[in-house]
Amino acid sequence: MKSLRILIFFLVSIVLAACATTPVSDHTTSEDTPRENKLVGVWDGTDEYGKTGSLIFESNGSADLIKEGQSAKEVIIRGQGTMTYEYGSGPDSDELNLVLTPNAGAARRLPGKVTFIDDNTIEVTLLGETLILHRQ
Repeated sequence: MKSLRILIFFLVSIVLAACATTPVSDHTTSEDTPRENKLVGVWDGTDEYGKTGSLIFESNGSADLIKEGQSAKEVIIRGQGTMTYEYGSGPDSDELNLVLTPNAGAARRLPGKVTFIDDNTIEVTLLGETLILHRQ
């Protein structure tokens, strides 16, 4: 339970810290790319204090949060479970859930939403905070 509180604190911190000022990369996503695959990748933001944060969405469904070079998986979860994501339950759904599943116990979902501004920019709302992230 203490690990979950630390992870939630970490999530709130990254949400508050990530005010997107990172330049957009040259990466592009084709309109033919399946919707669920458009989210896959590393998404960055930097706050007004110069602290960076990233959300990482892997094609296998795993997720990670990085704040100032520290991974939530490595620092908080440390092999005690998994962090995955669920994106949309329909073709137009913008629902995003981060799912924390301990090795023993029930999964916890942190609900949110993601909106594509363009192929390289997303608006993410988690834990009541909204931020803009750019594809790395």
